[in-house]
Amino acid sequence: MKKIAAQTKANLLVDHSALDDPNLIFKCEGGGFTRLDKIFNGQLQRVLETFNEFIWKDGEANAA
Repeated sequence: MKKIAAQTKANLLVDHSALDDPNLIFKCEGGGFTRLDKIFNGQLQRVLETFNEFIWKDGEANAA
């Protein structure tokens, strides 16, 4: 969770392609979307949508 939050702050968007990007920490250390989705019991897409929805609430990035 902490890595997802940190990358979200850095990129302002974490999605399926970001998790599979070999240059980002998720693929290097986390195994990418497929492995992380297993950790989140198949709910990773929903978690990402919730994160991104919160961050972009009202059309602006929220300060964390």
